Amino acid sequence: MIGRLMVKTIGLLILITLFGGLEGGKVQARNADSVSSQTITIPGAQITALGVYETGNKIFAADDNSQSIKVINGANNQIITTIQNVGGAVFEMAVNETYGKVYAASDKACCTTGITPGNGLISVINANTNQVITQINPGTQGGVSYFILGSDEVHDKIYVAYFSGMGVIDAATNTYTPIPNTAAPYPYLTQMGINTVTNEIFLPTLNSGLTVIHGNNLSVQTIAYPPNSGQALDVAVNEVENKVYITMIKIPGQPQMGIYILDRDNGNTSFVGADDLEPLAFNNTSNLLFTGVQVGSQASIVDGATNQLTYLNLGASGMGDIDVRVGTNRAYMASMDYTVIVNGSSKTVFDKVPSNLPPRGGLVFTLVNVNQSTGKVYVVNDGDVGIITVFQDPIPERDTTGVFRPSNGLLYLKNSNDTGFADMALNYGLGGDYPVVGDWDGNGTVTIGIYRGGTFYLKNSNTLGFAEVVFPFGIPGDQPIAGDWNGDGIDTIGVYRPSTGQFLLKNNNSEGQPDASFYLGNVGDVGVAGDWNGDGLDTTGVFRPSNGVIFLKNKNEDGFADIALNYGLPGDQPVMGDWNNDGTDTIGIYRSGTFYLRNENTNGFAEIIFGLGNPGDMPIAGNWDGLP
Repeated sequence: MIGRLMVKTIGLLILITLFGGLEGGKVQARNADSVSSQTITIPGAQITALGVYETGNKIFAADDNSQSIKVINGANNQIITTIQNVGGAVFEMAVNETYGKVYAASDKACCTTGITPGNGLISVINANTNQVITQINPGTQGGVSYFILGSDEVHDKIYVAYFSGMGVIDAATNTYTPIPNTAAPYPYLTQMGINTVTNEIFLPTLNSGLTVIHGNNLSVQTIAYPPNSGQALDVAVNEVENKVYITMIKIPGQPQMGIYILDRDNGNTSFVGADDLEPLAFNNTSNLLFTGVQVGSQASIVDGATNQLTYLNLGASGMGDIDVRVGTNRAYMASMDYTVIVNGSSKTVFDKVPSNLPPRGGLVFTLVNVNQSTGKVYVVNDGDVGIITVFQDPIPERDTTGVFRPSNGLLYLKNSNDTGFADMALNYGLGGDYPVVGDWDGNGTVTIGIYRGGTFYLKNSNTLGFAEVVFPFGIPGDQPIAGDWNGDGIDTIGVYRPSTGQFLLKNNNSEGQPDASFYLGNVGDVGVAGDWNGDGLDTTGVFRPSNGVIFLKNKNEDGFADIALNYGLPGDQPVMGDWNNDGTDTIGIYRSGTFYLRNENTNGFAEIIFGLGNPGDMPIAGNWDGLP
């Protein structure tokens, strides 16, 4: 994410938010795929912009108080060096990975007090040597202000917008070329959008339309906003569908703000949403637009193909910046008070992490920047505090299957969901035991266990040997289940009592009273557990072997099921897991030595079918090797 300055007036309230890096905050792990964190503290710093150089695994943090840039080692979070003489008011950074360069723009003047006026120049930094190569003055004299930078990695260009014009820097030569016919006074206050496929650059003006730069010849086109719309605030680009999204204060036919969508292929326009849906970030891999929320608590996800909008209640507002980890389809958005993580695959809030910073008024810098290679997310909740919180975005761990042979206690585990020999075969248990598996020690690997006559025998490795954890819970005839019920990253046990339809769950693997007790299903049902909605918490469900109906709940409490579907035949056995790495557990059944797995909790045919084991075996699932 590159930095940006946005000024928005609502009544007498002026919100000034600078975006371009990560917010700080104290993080608590929630689940086995939890987001761990560390902090980088720069004493006395006012952090105003961040840039991530992925090739060298470095972070460049602009400190307005010292008018310098701190260079941080991404491997150990230690400051490597300080780059001096870059000027104050560095609100914008851009990175070119091909030539290993960082661009830091220093505003000649700023919109508020408390910020050191800059030199109006763009410092070009060698990201490998941490040295300033040159400084570029886009203006004809004295430097310029209100920079917006955009990096086109495909064509190795850095696009520059400022108070009264635009230009482009060639990343190979550092040559700056002004773009003609872009010198309208004070036209740009929003972010810049770039479509590397069509080689177009989009910069919304407040009210006079969308400026489009054609990168091949630097020609300029202005597209007028639809009637009764305007006051643009943010922009994002969909390269898959060739669409542009602009958050606007004025939307036709409604008093609320919303998102204007321009389809560049056919020129059609549409509007979605009725809230202050900003900032924006688009994931071209999943074809989803993620929005934060400035005023209110309703963020959203917009489907890039259909324009369908799904609201998400964040329980927080004032989101200042957003970025997306493309591979895991998670959006990180930050305010002064929280960092919120949204799971795009399940369209749910994955986590909401308080920053634990004291409230204050005035100018607040919030920054979010993702290193796509390492999965580290750098957040600044309040630049004045001088703290960068580093979240480690977890890669969802794909579950694979196995079988337990109740006649002799043999286990067969596979690391891929396909037909073939087991990757691990071991004997653990006796004839008549019931298998139960989970990540008992929170190390990311699911390991074996058995339930025998009301006693659990759990192991922390998939090897031969005695149980490390043994304790009684439940009564003979109960069915064992396991899940992370409280989001602490450790799977714990529970039982389903088919004689009464009662679940009894514990938050630790030891004997004692249950931490949760509730009813679901009918006598004779089979209990199951998984994370059905991608929120990081495992919840329960039941499979009805008489007719193959599955009932799933998103909370561990009494009540009706949230999902009811028919999958399987009488006599099938249920098996649940995250088969496709999207962070959501979905259904499957085991029938006479064959697995039938689905990637959605919906009616339909199996997407994955393969054989393993013999008729009479019992299915299990987990991440046996701890790998994605």
